[in-house]
Amino acid sequence: METNTVATKMMTKTFADAIEAAERDAALKASKAQAELSELRDDIERWNDEYFEAAARVSAMRGRFARGVETASAQEFAEALAAEERAKLLANKHINSTNPDGEDPRIQRAERALPPSDKKVAKAVASALLEANTFPAAQVFSTFADVRALVPTEADAPVLIVSQSESSWDGTYDDRQYKRRTTFPGVTYSADVTVTLYRRPEHRDIVPERVVRALRKVGGEVRNPDSLNVLMRSVGDGLEKDEVRFTVKQIEDPNVDPELKARRDDWYASRRSTLSEAGPQSGMDVFTSLYR
Repeated sequence: METNTVATKMMTKTFADAIEAAERDAALKASKAQAELSELRDDIERWNDEYFEAAARVSAMRGRFARGVETASAQEFAEALAAEERAKLLANKHINSTNPDGEDPRIQRAERALPPSDKKVAKAVASALLEANTFPAAQVFSTFADVRALVPTEADAPVLIVSQSESSWDGTYDDRQYKRRTTFPGVTYSADVTVTLYRRPEHRDIVPERVVRALRKVGGEVRNPDSLNVLMRSVGDGLEKDEVRFTVKQIEDPNVDPELKARRDDWYASRRSTLSEAGPQSGMDVFTSLYR
């Protein structure tokens, strides 16, 4: 009886259940990657400390030898040199860099490889598409999980999935490009997203202009909106798959704190007023004033 119950539960598993399970796995993967990055940061900090200590010890030995003070044996000096070289390699101090005090490239690589850990942008895009009724009758999901292997049944269609393959950047696309902090964190986000639609032939397909228009209605902005391409193919069982990928330059979190958003809007309004009173300025003057 128990076996039959388990089998029944597996058979009645919905597409929403599959998305949810994929998200749980993705959350665990993201948590593990964050922990490994934190461990790497601690290791690099320790290796740097070891290197500076070892280098200071060798320097002190050399100084005493140069003054004719024989305070360490050849073996002790060799061991000190070996310890310095080991720490130098571990701390990456052997790499010639134009910015030796900058962030370790190993940390930069690990950060770039981090899997997504949130779906703020995907959720905001899905909300905008729902609000604009861009895909009538479609089940709409937003996720940060890799759901490319999940295909709904014909009975589920139409199904729309908005997924993001990277964590949301707290700020606009321009903030991200110039690596600057947004003035009001927690309001506007940016990320690369993929909109996937599983549909039957009679259902409405993806039209990029409709997607862009829906996002603009909520203040969202798409990078290179006139260059979006939709990939279409049949996946069998009477289903068609449409997919379009794009960068959301900015979109507001639909669950943003209204008070925070109001403060942001007031700040921008005051800046526009200041710029208007100052008279005509060059583009660089405007940029400098906004981010002074």
